[in-house]
Amino acid sequence: MLILLNKRLARSMMRSKIRLIAVVAMVVVAVFAGVSFAAYAHTVSGMYDEIYEDSENAVNLPDLWVENPSGTWDGETSVSLCEDIASNWPESVLALNKCEPRLRLDGTMFYETTEEGEKKEKLVPAVWHGIDEGSVDRVWMPSHHCCSGRVATEEYEIVIDARVATGMEISLGDSVTIGAGNGRMNFTVVGIGLHSNHLYYAQDGDLFPAEPGTFATGYLSSEGLERLANMSSGSSNLLLIDILGTPDYNLPSTDEDDGPELTLITQAMDEIISNSVDSPSLIYDRSQVFSVEILRADAEGAMLFYIPITGMIAAIAGITLFLSLQRLVQSQSREIAILRTLGVPRWAIMPSYVIMPLGIVIAGSLLGAILGVYLGTPAMLTFYEDFMGIPILQPAELGQIVMQIVVVTTAVVLFSGILPAVQASRLQPLEVMRGEHEVRISSIDDIIRVVLPNSNRTLHVAVWKHDSNDVINGRNDRGISRR
Repeated sequence: MLILLNKRLARSMMRSKIRLIAVVAMVVVAVFAGVSFAAYAHTVSGMYDEIYEDSENAVNLPDLWVENPSGTWDGETSVSLCEDIASNWPESVLALNKCEPRLRLDGTMFYETTEEGEKKEKLVPAVWHGIDEGSVDRVWMPSHHCCSGRVATEEYEIVIDARVATGMEISLGDSVTIGAGNGRMNFTVVGIGLHSNHLYYAQDGDLFPAEPGTFATGYLSSEGLERLANMSSGSSNLLLIDILGTPDYNLPSTDEDDGPELTLITQAMDEIISNSVDSPSLIYDRSQVFSVEILRADAEGAMLFYIPITGMIAAIAGITLFLSLQRLVQSQSREIAILRTLGVPRWAIMPSYVIMPLGIVIAGSLLGAILGVYLGTPAMLTFYEDFMGIPILQPAELGQIVMQIVVVTTAVVLFSGILPAVQASRLQPLEVMRGEHEVRISSIDDIIRVVLPNSNRTLHVAVWKHDSNDVINGRNDRGISRR
């Protein structure tokens, strides 16, 4: 009898093919979206940590920046400031590793374009960095990806940002004309790379990446930038402070101070700089570097929202499945009543109504996982590379991610199928039989008004469909049921 009930349930479900396909499709979408977003979130989160860490193939992102916003320090002052910072470093669990002076200037790139057959020179706003062979905030040049060549060591050499090289069609060995202040010089491109300040390639304050030909960045030797801007040797307007390890810092997305030790160091350094030079200075951590913070916020948001997005889509599928199973329970009430009359226990009826959502979620999860791994994840990462211009070095492992998404989706959908299964097991035979003679307003298809001959009484006949059989019940104005 249970086998017959399962077959009848399957036939009833198949008669509502659109509803069945919709539920399976929503499960597929939930798993597909969950796997795709989760793979993206885990990939970019791990990738930023790898790029910023202190290793041979990473950039060693500074922990603090000391900036002179009104001008530059000469070479002697720059060295003196680093010595003062080292000698007056406060007592803390955070130890100073390195203090490096650095020169960064706004400038211009002169870019030749051809419009209507005529060559024209276009002025592109730019930011130029004087990069020594230091150990802090190095140029990032991952081989076999976006970048090639080497760092600039001579005063006539330059490394062009990968997005500039792609957008303006610049290759190794090309000569580019750039300016800073009143200077204008030609430099030879010896490398194509990326920099931590410009991983998110946009001008300060812009929310969208710069279009090709609208912004340029390059990384010269210190001597090269000083010669371009006609400055004395050792000039700088930045001090890059590297602390041993990676200290916690205050996140803008929280109300609490996430890095109290680094906050104390910042306050102490502010006092040291104020006592050493008269010019105003800014001291900040990575949370106030636009490119670094916007990428961190993007990764944090992706990590926070991929599970709720998956759960929301799965919940919609679960609600649809819940309503479908409720209809099935109502349509199979007679079979359930007969089984209960024959002595079949409740626990034996419930599995029949749990197998249905289990089969749906298994089929949907399998298809969604396949699409997510082989279609969604590569598409998301490719879109990220094209939009951001940052190469994906190592995608996240998908095994654990797929398992996590499938478990979440299965739990939501199965939970939606439990209540109808419990309702089916609790149906009482007498209630079901009595319910067959009660008019259900929601299922009435037609009402026939009949006037009985030789009587002033009126018979109201309700006609509705119960499964595939038409049932006609009547009740006269005295409450007498007739069939």
